[in-house]
Amino acid sequence: MRVVDTKGWAKQIREAFQADDSKKEVSLHFSWPIHATLIGQGKAELYHSDKWKKHDDYKHVAEARQSVYLCPGTKIYDEDGELVRFGGEKSELNGPMPKHFAVLAPSLGLQMKLLSGQHVHVDIPGAIWGAAKHPESEETFLFLYDEDGVRFILTGEELDVTKDGIVG
Repeated sequence: MRVVDTKGWAKQIREAFQADDSKKEVSLHFSWPIHATLIGQGKAELYHSDKWKKHDDYKHVAEARQSVYLCPGTKIYDEDGELVRFGGEKSELNGPMPKHFAVLAPSLGLQMKLLSGQHVHVDIPGAIWGAAKHPESEETFLFLYDEDGVRFILTGEELDVTKDGIVG
């Protein structure tokens, strides 16, 4: 997987999200997956942020179509402890990917509608929302990651990060 310098975009996204200067850089401690599986549509991203008030939780309800991709190695269990099976088409991520990304906020979950029509809420303890711009399309995308790597990738033509938070 080829990664491309996207430091300027990452800084711009982070500063817009925080409405403040970026104070530190975080190294890419994971590798981008070589493929991901389209599993459904994003309906909402939930996160914790101190941007406007201390210790506040936010829910961004999708305003436009968002595609949700499941990354290899991610296992999600339902409330009965059963492994959730995701159907979907595998896509190769063979183009360049960003070397730099913006750390947005600790995740409180992801709500989506699966290709099967089922609505689910996924919460991965310790996961963080990140955002980056794709080096070729220059479209902003979101992703959920944890210490083990990228878990989900969300894309959408109107998806963006601004001073108002996650939009689109």
